[in-house]
Amino acid sequence: MFDRAALAEFREATRYSAVRLPQLGDDFVAKVRRATALIALRPDAGARMAHARRRWLSHRFPYAVVYRVASDGSVRVLAVAHH
Repeated sequence: MFDRAALAEFREATRYSAVRLPQLGDDFVAKVRRATALIALRPDAGARMAHARRRWLSHRFPYAVVYRVASDGSVRVLAVAHH
């Protein structure tokens, strides 16, 4: 589901959160996992962006999961982007 760059961003954001407060890293991981599970169930739920991309905003963390839905319905996470 995650492309290489998105996975690297996710790991870096998790490390950053964990350094600030250990439980915060775990909370961030849980939040992104919930978001990706919801996106997998309802790919069209995220806000539309340019170039057929969509984004799912986190309300607790200043991050968005940016993804694209392929023609076969599969979801590819392109970024876990700080905003």
